[in-house]
Parts: sequence; structure tokens; C-alpha cells
Amino acid sequence: MRTLFALMVLTLILAGCGAAAQPSSTSIPPTAVPPTSIPPTDAPVGDAQRGAQIFSQGVDGAPPCTTCHKIQADSFGFSLGPAMEGIAERAGTRVEGLDAEAYIHQSIIEPHRYVVAGFRDIMYPDYSKHFQEQDIADLIAYLLTL
Repeated sequence: MRTLFALMVLTLILAGCGAAAQPSSTSIPPTAVPPTSIPPTDAPVGDAQRGAQIFSQGVDGAPPCTTCHKIQADSFGFSLGPAMEGIAERAGTRVEGLDAEAYIHQSIIEPHRYVVAGFRDIMYPDYSKHFQEQDIADLIAYLLTL
């Protein structure tokens, strides 16, 4: 019974994070990927409070980010993706040619272009179908406060 319950929970978690897992070896090294999803220069101003709501509740049928990401790395719970605390400092160093905002934007719209070492390429791939540019700007504004 416990095994069945654990299997059901794992299935729900993986379903919320996206498509079937792909080996991380298929991810393209950051220096080989030209930035394609840099936020538009006329991107809307983000609302961090609304971004926090999107992060925890999702929007337009997309799963919330909390399905796979914790805020603090040392907090209790299971996490399939990297913790978001300190992302403002790390984001600008991940992919050559992308500042923190552009990296986060790319990570939301094209999550498979760069996969953080130690994590699998399983992020929900369809946020670009659910999020408007304002939603993304709001998420970025929130994440940069962490």
C-alpha cells in the first residue's frame, strides 16, 4: 500500500513538471546556445507581488513553479528543480551573453536550452503557451527579490 501511494505521489509530481524526463546530456552547453529568448526591449514592468502569486499558484492552466522549485534550498520538502533563493546572483552567470533577467526569461520560455548541472531536463515545456509577457515580467520581478 505504501509503495502504491509513493508511486502515485511521484507520478503527480512528475506530471506537474512537464514531459517525460530526458537525459541531461542532451542539454546544450551554455556557450553553444545563442540567446534567442531575450526579453523584448519594450517588455512590461514586472509586479513582484503578482509574480509571487503566479509562482505559487500558476496562471492560465499552467502548473505553479512551486510544483518543482522550492524558494530556500534548506527548507523542508522535495524539489525537482533548483531552489530559487539567490537566483538574482546566479542567473547572470549561467549563460554567456545573458544577464539575470534574460536568463530567467529564457528559462521560462525555453527551459530546455540550458539545464542546471545536477538537474534533469524535465521542466514543464509549455509556459510560453500560457504566459503573456506581463506574466513573465511579473515572475522575473519576483524571482529577482529572492
